[in-house]
Amino acid sequence: MRKSLLTVHTFVLIGAMIFSPVSFAQTQPAAVDSQQKPQPKQEPSAPEEVVRISTRLIQIDAVAVDKDGNQVTDLKAEDFKILEDGKEQAITNFSYIALQPETPKVMAKAEPKAAASKIAAPPVPPAQLKQENIRRTIALIADDLGLSFESMVFTRNALKKFVDEQMQPGDLVAIIRSSAGNGALQQFTNDKRLLHAAIDRIQWYPFGRGKIGAFEPMGGRSTVDAMRATAANTTKAPNGESAVKVRVDGVMTNGMADGEFSNSREQISSVGTIGAINYVVNGLRELPGRKSVVLLSDGIPIFPSIGGIMGNRSSVDNSSRDIFSALQHLTEAANRASVVIYTMDVRGLQTLGINANDDTGPTFDSLQASGGQAAAASGTIVSRRNQLAQENFRTQDGLNFLAMQTGGFFFHDNNNIAQGIQRVVDDQRGYYLIGYVPEDSTFNDLGRKTFHKLQVVVRNPKLHVRSRTGFFGISDEEIKRPLETREEQIKAALASPFNSSGVEVNMTSIFTGNQETQLVRSMIHVNARDLTFTKQENGDYLTDVDIAATTHNENGLTIDRGGRTYTLRVKGPDYEAALRDGIMYGLDVPVKNPGAYQLRLAVRDAKSKRVGSASQFIEVPDIKKNRLALSGISMNGEYEKGGKPEALVQASPALRRMKRGMILNYAYAIYNPKLDPGNRTNLITQTKLFYDGQQIFAGKEAPLNSQQTAKTNRIFAGGSIDLGANLKPGEYVMQVIVSDLLVNEKRRTSTQWINFEILN
Repeated sequence: MRKSLLTVHTFVLIGAMIFSPVSFAQTQPAAVDSQQKPQPKQEPSAPEEVVRISTRLIQIDAVAVDKDGNQVTDLKAEDFKILEDGKEQAITNFSYIALQPETPKVMAKAEPKAAASKIAAPPVPPAQLKQENIRRTIALIADDLGLSFESMVFTRNALKKFVDEQMQPGDLVAIIRSSAGNGALQQFTNDKRLLHAAIDRIQWYPFGRGKIGAFEPMGGRSTVDAMRATAANTTKAPNGESAVKVRVDGVMTNGMADGEFSNSREQISSVGTIGAINYVVNGLRELPGRKSVVLLSDGIPIFPSIGGIMGNRSSVDNSSRDIFSALQHLTEAANRASVVIYTMDVRGLQTLGINANDDTGPTFDSLQASGGQAAAASGTIVSRRNQLAQENFRTQDGLNFLAMQTGGFFFHDNNNIAQGIQRVVDDQRGYYLIGYVPEDSTFNDLGRKTFHKLQVVVRNPKLHVRSRTGFFGISDEEIKRPLETREEQIKAALASPFNSSGVEVNMTSIFTGNQETQLVRSMIHVNARDLTFTKQENGDYLTDVDIAATTHNENGLTIDRGGRTYTLRVKGPDYEAALRDGIMYGLDVPVKNPGAYQLRLAVRDAKSKRVGSASQFIEVPDIKKNRLALSGISMNGEYEKGGKPEALVQASPALRRMKRGMILNYAYAIYNPKLDPGNRTNLITQTKLFYDGQQIFAGKEAPLNSQQTAKTNRIFAGGSIDLGANLKPGEYVMQVIVSDLLVNEKRRTSTQWINFEILN
């Protein structure tokens, strides 16, 4: 049997793997049968630009549906007409882009029941994210600035259902809170662990425009009203009267009337929501293809409420103009960035009547004026119903406007929010690209930037088409400009969810530590052939390299950053080896709190201005809770004695590029295993390999070395796998699953995975 133990000497040579001293459990090496793997699918990638607004071509996307809302995908150019400012244009470009090919529905055959396993089914690891594999890009924004406490529950449940059941391979997804800031682009991922971590962070935001229920109770007080009343009772002005001064989200009320303060708070939080969407849209601009934003909210009102009733629309005040202007700028940005915005009223179908929260008891004055309780109560109920109907309509204005202007749809008056998200997913199956050559006056209107109204019409009256409704007469060439400065280039590389390839950079980041100290240790490899070296008179070679690194939490917020310029010197005799093997170095980042993190690294060659980047998701467990957890996985490859040693640099922990016939060695740490009365663990481990999203190998469930006794809260494990000669080249994922049989079912299993590549 081939050896499965690595020596400490080997660890030093391959770049300081994380565990020292090291104690491994031995697992039986297993040959992998590559015949179980399906052939890779070749699918056409979506065009990089969807919406084009230039002096040579206006091109927009459109979706045609039948009366039941089902997409119609077999139309031709002659089935459409397009109008700019009411004037029909000659269609010069036309195509249908399929993002999700239809699959025939086949009756599934009954599978034989598998033997019961002691290990609970862990999540399937995602394939490595590559730009050419992305079919759809979806940002789901939970508008916690505008969600009620009641709606928040439905929002979280719908998002969990999407991640667990509706999300498909090839989906690039982000789940974002409107109050979380501008770290939107860092959150796009296909890793369900990160998405679930983002969902768990969604909480009710009491200082937004969201209420406890869908509407404020009649005769009751909102949370902010209660705070104002408390302040009034505790703060006295010099003349002895109450001076209400409550700071809510940075806004000092200074004794505002109830309606005035409510409108002010509503305006600020509405503009905040629009700003959050704008951050997402700007982040999506550089991503390829057609993108979508799904906003889950209780509403974005454009017009203020006066006395609890919708104000007169003919007298739009400053706050309304601010909100409407922000919405217009957002729709223009979304249309330029090929982003479709779908909106959902999470309140669902409301009865708009009296409920248990409402105080229907008439006041003494109303009783006295009406001459009887029944008449007053009846008037109160009718007034309440009218008020709620108008309030419901008022708060839906902004949601309807956003969807209509960007080619999406507004989902409302439906309690099944998950169904609404499924409609969005179905709507992303594909789209038509329709283009025409604009007239000279479109972009040459005496220096003015006129808004041009667009209308796409389908000639079949039984069909309906959704598209963008217009654009300003500014060409893309005027708006876009190349990234010229060093800061702009590095910032763009760090922001992109895809690894930049101007300089080849690879990174392996692993959580390690104990209850006192936790850190993320990164092993980094830079391809020296992508750097520009200058030979010195003494035979040495010099190059200047800009290196920047950032760490983001699950909200996309930057919690740590750093960067500097290095001058690298390579001695003459070592130059050829550096070009062959690359440059490797390590980076440790202390982590204070558990949670989901992304590490991003950018490397820029100062002379050629080429930029490369790499990123990795890290889940830092809360090991202080004494629950079973795993560190990251470190791996390397080696040949048997007499093999080819020149391949070992490629197979280091930083690069993880193996060759067929190698032995893949891996190591990890297990935290908080339970001990039996004999002070021993009772752990079961299993290793799986995945290719193209499909499992191709599953090792046997095996007990961890029973001779090993856990004297601390951490033990080390690992093993090796014989990579068979028949494995096809490509990206693979290795998953390690550990179960503690001394723990109840709910907390029994923990899993970790890492990707690697097999070369020809």
